Amino acid sequence: MSDFTPEQLNLISNIEHAFENVTREDGKTLHEAFAEDQYLSKEECLEARKLDTDTRWQDVSDEMINEIPSPFSFLDGKGRRYYLPAFMRFGVKYPNHYATSMLIYILYPFTSTQGEKQNWTVESLVQDFKFNKQQCRVIFDFLKNICEDEFLLKKPEWVKALQEWQRLSE
Repeated sequence: MSDFTPEQLNLISNIEHAFENVTREDGKTLHEAFAEDQYLSKEECLEARKLDTDTRWQDVSDEMINEIPSPFSFLDGKGRRYYLPAFMRFGVKYPNHYATSMLIYILYPFTSTQGEKQNWTVESLVQDFKFNKQQCRVIFDFLKNICEDEFLLKKPEWVKALQEWQRLSE
């Protein structure tokens, strides 16, 4: 990891520390989610599950994330919580990758239609994922680092979401 800046290395270390005890338990796996996304049968999805032998999110390889860059819509809550730090670590290393873009959209909830009731909020994500303050802080730091010069920070709803992550981390 010598090609990374001290800030990137620090952020990766913070992700690893904040999420060190997160486990998948009986949650869906990456290959299982991918199989479901491909409309495979329940039996085929269960077979695909066997491809994921990792027992710690820290063991999820960058190659696997590159292979399955957008599983979040098909993961259950336990699977999302388990894979999130692996995708964040990947995002620090590869900020312009499609998987990182997909992760950013998962962590930046907003509505696209004015007046639409927003029930997908930062606060609801924190509750659903059972994030503690330290994890919220790492997510805030991740988003701020990744999106620092992005067009997203010019949009008020994205700035508001980032402020919510900061507020919930204090």
